[in-house]
Formats: sequence, structure tokens, C-alpha cells
Amino acid sequence: MANKSKKARLRRKRARRIFLTLLILLSLAAVFIRVIAFETHYFFSDAMKPAYRKGDLAVMEKYEMLTENEVERGDIVLAKFESASVRLVRRVFGMPGDLIDVRGEEKFLVYKDESGVMREKMLGNAPGLVYGTLPENAFLLLNDNPEAQADDSRTLGLVYLTDITAEAGMILWPPSRMFRNE
Repeated sequence: MANKSKKARLRRKRARRIFLTLLILLSLAAVFIRVIAFETHYFFSDAMKPAYRKGDLAVMEKYEMLTENEVERGDIVLAKFESASVRLVRRVFGMPGDLIDVRGEEKFLVYKDESGVMREKMLGNAPGLVYGTLPENAFLLLNDNPEAQADDSRTLGLVYLTDITAEAGMILWPPSRMFRNE
């Protein structure tokens, strides 16, 4: 009888050890995924409407940014704006080599589109920008929603490649917009 209870105690002890080992491994895997692969971002404004709206919870895909480090015009990215110590999701509009032109009080982004045609986009007063060519690894990030009174590169300045941490992905919440990215 004592032998059976001793075996039962050993089984319980072994089961607890296995459970704790699995719990630790799962926790480490979750931290690894959070640090290396994905994170979530909650949208507090309509600055990126229609793609993302106030109240959306979306996945930010970090792994691709860590491995490929490629950013293209039109990408929606999560970046840290050093001037304000804030992380925002914005669309990449200006690329290295593009020109910030000043005409009176207004600033314009002058760039070539994918077909090689010269284009320009009015940036308004844009106190965060100065005349000149965007340096290597520097990007101009803008809101999608022109009506939103939210910060972007016009007020916070340029963002460098090292400060772009993830590319925006699918929407997780609310359920009516789940898995969309318009």
C-alpha cells in the first residue's frame, strides 16, 4: 500500500514538473513571437481611414521588416517618430531621393511614380520639414485621412529605416472588419 502511494506521489510530482516545463516553454515561445514576429496595434484615431479606423486592433508584422528591411512607397508601417517619442502607423509616401520643395508658405513633395512620371503632393505648411532631398534611409510618412487632425511627418519630421519596426497587417477587431485591410 505504501508502495502505491509513493508511486502516485512520484507520478504527481513528475506531472507537475512536465506541466511547469511546458508552461515555461510556451511563455518563452509567446515572448519570442511578440519580440520577433508580430505585435498588435490599437488605432486611437481615424488618421488611417479607410484602411484602419478608430477602434481597430490590427496585427503588425515585424519579421519581414527585421529580415528584409525593405520599404516601398504605399506601405503602411509602424514607426517611431523620434521627435515626439511616439509610435504611429502611417503610409510611406516620400522615399530617399524625393524632394521637399518650398513655395512661399507651402511645401510640396516632388517624386517620380512607378512609371517614371514626375508627380507632386502638396504638404501644406508642414513645420516638421525643410527644403531638400530626402536622405538615404529617410522616409516621409503621411496620414491616409486628410480630415484627421493627427500627427505625421508634416509635423513630426522624417522617419529613418531603423525606426520603422513593422508593416501593418490584418484587422483582428472589431469582428465586422476582422481579417480586412482595405
